[in-house]
Amino acid sequence: MADFVLIDTPPVLAVSDAAVLAPRTDGCWWCAAWASPSATMPGKTRDLLQQVNSNVIGVVLNFMEEARSYGYYYYYNNTAK
Repeated sequence: MADFVLIDTPPVLAVSDAAVLAPRTDGCWWCAAWASPSATMPGKTRDLLQQVNSNVIGVVLNFMEEARSYGYYYYYNNTAK
């Protein structure tokens, strides 16, 4: 019995595992590099997940430089100085 089950798959565009599993879940998050080697990769990933009727609930951005992150935490740290 579990409240949440996380399934980690290989990259969406590399193999079909994620495209097969994603529609069988309540929702999926996918990870993307902030400065992706190819500008079209995030769009292609989104399109593929939509084609298989996946419920995309969020995206996790990796490889962000601290100075380029503009979320609440960044703002709070810089105004507290």
